[in-house]
Amino acid sequence: MRTGRVAILACGFVLLMGLTGAVATEKEDAAMCVPMGTLSLSAPAPAKAERPPVDFPHAKHFGYSCDKCHHGWSGPETIGSCSASGCHDLAQAPEKPASGKVDKAQSIRHFKEAFHQNCIGCHKANKIKNRKLELSQQVLKENLQPTGPTGCIECHSN
Repeated sequence: MRTGRVAILACGFVLLMGLTGAVATEKEDAAMCVPMGTLSLSAPAPAKAERPPVDFPHAKHFGYSCDKCHHGWSGPETIGSCSASGCHDLAQAPEKPASGKVDKAQSIRHFKEAFHQNCIGCHKANKIKNRKLELSQQVLKENLQPTGPTGCIECHSN
């Protein structure tokens, strides 16, 4: 008789924990809204666009950790705009000083520089990695990772 009560209590506890987990998951899913399609990346106002917007295939990048691109994001809060205050908020590139040395901390605040360093930098690194694997003549279990575009018209093709 006593073991029957213990079994019922244990089943009730497991059921309760399962329901609590389901509720927590639903809340987390409701809070996280990830764009699945292609995003159009364009110059923020009041910047003047020199080229057409970039069609960015967001879903193709889901193999990477979100904070690889969204470096200021810590998880639970909504991801802010790249051109938000204090991040990549310069609409115009900073003037180059007479010395010719560019202040990286200042230049990265320009939205164009930020996208170019992050996106093109990653694509170039993938190309180098793939080239090294090709030259090593190793037998690979999987195909080489796609590298992504690195040229102006490859991204700004509209």
